[in-house]
Amino acid sequence: MGYRFKNDSIGPTVNVISWFLMVVNILAVLARIGAKFRLFHKVKSDDLIIIVSMLFSIVQLICVSVAVGSGYGNHSDKISDAEAVIVMKGI
Repeated sequence: MGYRFKNDSIGPTVNVISWFLMVVNILAVLARIGAKFRLFHKVKSDDLIIIVSMLFSIVQLICVSVAVGSGYGNHSDKISDAEAVIVMKGI
């Protein structure tokens, strides 16, 4: 199998897949909350838990984007020691 990208970094691929899945996540949560609110005219505790989990996934997406900006997705010999420390800390 060939590799579609010409550079050695898969960071952009990680970012695109993460953003795509986040959009799907947000649309699914909005559809569920909208349907339940339209049917029952109230939001229950399970809906609040789903909203909180969506917020956690948004924070996780931000962490992945910062890690990709710091060299996540590159080969280990292509990044500096400072970038490796940032990626390992998850900052």
